[in-house]
Amino acid sequence: TGKGVYAPSETIVVFYKNMPEYRNCWIDLSKASDGDGSYQSYNWTYSAKDGRIEFPDLGLEPGVYEVRAHFSKSNSVDKRFRFRVQ
Repeated sequence: TGKGVYAPSETIVVFYKNMPEYRNCWIDLSKASDGDGSYQSYNWTYSAKDGRIEFPDLGLEPGVYEVRAHFSKSNSVDKRFRFRVQ
């Protein structure tokens, strides 16, 4: 993410690199305690290997969250990155 800590109403900015150039790759934003397949929001990478995705207006509650990268249409998580909302 662009930062390690965000405010509840702030836009979450995710930078990604070296994603597979598959059409079905996607990135989600989840509570760290939620199981795979459960998420607050998601966006497709549209086959872009590197990029930036913004998650605006989520109104997240304070807590620990994860950005989760999926290399296919499935809910299988291939990479994770944690950040906080406070």
